[in-house]
Amino acid sequence: MISDDDAKRMRDCGLNFVCSWCEHLHNAVDRSSGENISVCGEKCGGPLAGKAFPEYKGPLGGNLSGACFLCGGEPTASVSIGGGMLGICESMGPYGEKCIDKLKKILEKKMVIVKEHVVPLLDNG
Repeated sequence: MISDDDAKRMRDCGLNFVCSWCEHLHNAVDRSSGENISVCGEKCGGPLAGKAFPEYKGPLGGNLSGACFLCGGEPTASVSIGGGMLGICESMGPYGEKCIDKLKKILEKKMVIVKEHVVPLLDNG
């Protein structure tokens, strides 16, 4: 079971809220003798991979739009990506910028951002 302290320690290392509460990551940390690591070894796929963490396993369950996926704050919007939904907020996040602005940078090459709305590009191929 993931504790609040364990999840916070992962976020303090720079991981997003969803990963900090994922059993895959905490199991990888356990396998590495407790060292702080930033990758779990799963092919989970967050927004950088154009996905919404389809292999997530943890206490957040299947509703990853219920909190900002970056900071865990109250979401002001949900983003549809890779067949899933992720929550996002407009608060100052853990990366020194607003979470919505960080998401824009993450999705820069995969999506078009229009007035704070994320609009997927159609693949004509």
